[in-house]
Amino acid sequence: MWALAEGWIKDYVFGFLVMESFHSEAAQLALRGGMEKTRRQATEIILTKEEIISAFNKAYRAVELERNAIVVRRAELNSQFKELAIEFDFQFD
Repeated sequence: MWALAEGWIKDYVFGFLVMESFHSEAAQLALRGGMEKTRRQATEIILTKEEIISAFNKAYRAVELERNAIVVRRAELNSQFKELAIEFDFQFD
């Protein structure tokens, strides 16, 4: 955020980097969840493409809900943060 606020990077680059970090986090969580399920199994488990996509989507939605809750809590405490969140089109419902 600092680099964006100081004009070191463009807003579209910032948005791309943020989304990449969100996707990476969700992929890591999905993989950890899959590994945890199969950790103690003696037989090899083969996941289908649909199961992998479903696990990623589930992890992404969970992290997204968590991030939204954090933004709402922080905006309640910090009016400058709330103004910035509104500039980035965050919807407070």
